[in-house]
Amino acid sequence: MKILDIYVLKAFLKNYLLSFMVLVGLYVVLDMLFNFDELVSIQNKEGLSGMDSVFGLLQTIADYYFYQTFVFFVQLSGIIPVVAAAFTLMRMSRFNELSATLSAGVPLLRVAVPIVLASVVLNGLLLVDQELIIPHFIPKLMRSHTEARQEAGRNIFAIGSMQGDDNTLLTAALCRLQGNQWAKLEKVDVIFRDKNFLPLSHLRAESAAWDPHLHAWNLTGAQIDRGLGPGQQSTTETYTAPLKNPAFTPEEMSLYHTSSAINLLSTE
Repeated sequence: MKILDIYVLKAFLKNYLLSFMVLVGLYVVLDMLFNFDELVSIQNKEGLSGMDSVFGLLQTIADYYFYQTFVFFVQLSGIIPVVAAAFTLMRMSRFNELSATLSAGVPLLRVAVPIVLASVVLNGLLLVDQELIIPHFIPKLMRSHTEARQEAGRNIFAIGSMQGDDNTLLTAALCRLQGNQWAKLEKVDVIFRDKNFLPLSHLRAESAAWDPHLHAWNLTGAQIDRGLGPGQQSTTETYTAPLKNPAFTPEEMSLYHTSSAINLLSTE
């Protein structure tokens, strides 16, 4: 039976690879057709023409859909083994290999054992894709079609009330993000609260710039009102230290703003 198992396994793996390329390729082509104008607009903005425009378009398509392929695989991972198994058994039946095997007394379920086991093992690729690969590409995957060939999609939004560690609340009139390396906040308000959610101090700043080396926010025009608790005397002073909170990072703010990014996170 080892010869038969190896033969069926090789045929299934070939059909699996073929099904992967066909289904994912079809997904890419359909998505590209519906968004072709946005992909072409990048070349128009750069003022490219002739062969430079063609090469630029190919580079744009490759850069955008290379990362999207990992998401497409998650969506198609269930159907790919089914299509590959169907093609494998249909080919064996067409060339009378399946009839000869059944005539020799080998049950159909026994013939399908290598296919079932290989499908279970290949589903492990889905876990690797979801848990290890996709979380590292979230900034790339959040780009729109018009933001291809950029490091990450640029998001501009307001932060209404974002909770950090120690019940801290952050509010910003405008938040500008570009990946995890560049970020800027305008009209920043931070309220520090105790465990009973009572305010202790109020930090105000005209703007804040993200420092990836310090992993903190450098504040401009910052002042802090201290002593806001019951029975305390409030004082106002200049605040010069960077604002550092594990929950107030560009990555966390991107997740706060875009719910679809949360679906790309790993289980951990």
